[in-house]
Amino acid sequence: MSNATDLSSILDTVYSWISSRNLVDDQKIYIEDPNVDRPLPPSISYRMLTLPSSTGSRDSSTYSEAKSLTVISGNRDLTISIKAYGENASQIISNLYNSFELESVQILFQAANMGVRVQNTPQDISQELETGIEERYNMDIIFGVSSIQEEDLGEIAVINIVDAKLKNEADEVVQTVNETITKP
Repeated sequence: MSNATDLSSILDTVYSWISSRNLVDDQKIYIEDPNVDRPLPPSISYRMLTLPSSTGSRDSSTYSEAKSLTVISGNRDLTISIKAYGENASQIISNLYNSFELESVQILFQAANMGVRVQNTPQDISQELETGIEERYNMDIIFGVSSIQEEDLGEIAVINIVDAKLKNEADEVVQTVNETITKP
């Protein structure tokens, strides 16, 4: 069975998007982790707030008899939170927020089967530190991603039909079928 959604690929794409904007040094872009020291500002952190979850639409399922393979695909939503730290945090987050309109950014996300569903307005989350107030801005983005799972069911050699009702145009049962079909 294949992986439905590759989480590391999603995070790599988010990193590629942020780094392509040249807003801070690449070493100052990092995945938020409570066990990792944050680099000195200006810096940008990101993390996945929610794992991909179904959007309510039913997944589609197809079966390939030639490959004995079932493919289930559907749409998922996930939320990525991005924070900018430092003197120019508001400008950094604003530049990221506005970059969604750029064709190069759209192409990057499309290549990863991702699309921006909701861009929440950036929020000022500045915080007082021992040395003064540190400018911080945050925005959460809801991405739509594709989920594709494959399952090898093996070859179907025998089909058992049990109490199948055959009806006429008047919706009356005209025959009940019980049969076993074996692949030659």
